[in-house]
Amino acid sequence: MAAADSRGITAVSAPQAKYWAFRLGTAVVPLLPAAWLNPLAAALGSAGFVLGGRARRNALDNITPVVGSADATATARRMFVHSVRCSLTMFERRPATTGLGGHRLNGWHYFHEALAGGHGCVLVSPHLGDINYMAELFVADGLPVNVLVEELRPPALARLAARQRARRGVQVIVAGTGALKEIAQALARNEIVALLSDRLVGNQPDYPVRFFGRQVRLPGTAFTLAARYHSPVVFGTAVRRPNGTIETDVRAPFVPDRQTAAYVQEMARVFEQFILRDPGCWLAFQPILGPVADAAAERASACPHTVEPASTAHVAARAREDRTPVGRPAHRRGSVVRG
Repeated sequence: MAAADSRGITAVSAPQAKYWAFRLGTAVVPLLPAAWLNPLAAALGSAGFVLGGRARRNALDNITPVVGSADATATARRMFVHSVRCSLTMFERRPATTGLGGHRLNGWHYFHEALAGGHGCVLVSPHLGDINYMAELFVADGLPVNVLVEELRPPALARLAARQRARRGVQVIVAGTGALKEIAQALARNEIVALLSDRLVGNQPDYPVRFFGRQVRLPGTAFTLAARYHSPVVFGTAVRRPNGTIETDVRAPFVPDRQTAAYVQEMARVFEQFILRDPGCWLAFQPILGPVADAAAERASACPHTVEPASTAHVAARAREDRTPVGRPAHRRGSVVRG
């Protein structure tokens, strides 16, 4: 909502600015030659890094434990550039058809194995890579996908973003009232539901874990939902390479039991592998590993009732006993498949 400052000049709120930037993107970016988009992302991302303020500080706090202080600044700058490039992906012209050929789809067959049981699939990913490109692969392979997203303000921006994502085959489930029902319905239709789980959003149940050597708290929603609906969980991510191809890393499916705390720690371990491979593609602009996150985790650790009576060692032992060979479905309840 616009407000007048002390000089009588109308100021535009941050949500309004995002809305009009989004409108500008939908109007302008489809008109630009594809060869301009990478240089444009580099220019806008570098400017965003310089002017980023809090987002830049958060990015540096998050990436320093990953790459070290010597490489943190350069990597954080790449994170800003990658963020802009992902935004441009929502607006740019795309071919009428997209195939699976020409991409490195490591573990892609695990999605088909996960859906073979008829209970849907919960895709658990960090904010890494480009979900818009990954969605096109799902569409090309005939796999319907739903993504749980944060509620955007103003509502007009939320509607506009949902339309842009739907244009690429992504069905949006907005976090908040009614989200659990929509997730349950999608899983009942034997569809994929993607939850980005490398930071806390809203009032999700959270669990203490070690993540890049820091004590943080991460959400366990994906595992509680999967256990409730007997749906396999798949850890996975997709990153676009400079030549335009997509490289995926998808891990074998498993159906979790109620030992949520241990699965969240396993998730953190797998996320470390994903992020270490492509740290400049991590969209980590909110507190995750920095001082604020550390302090919050320490305060929350004084509330042991939020942690279920399970240990990572317990689940790891179960994984060693129940490890499923590559190429076969992994639908045994409670087994964590290490990759």
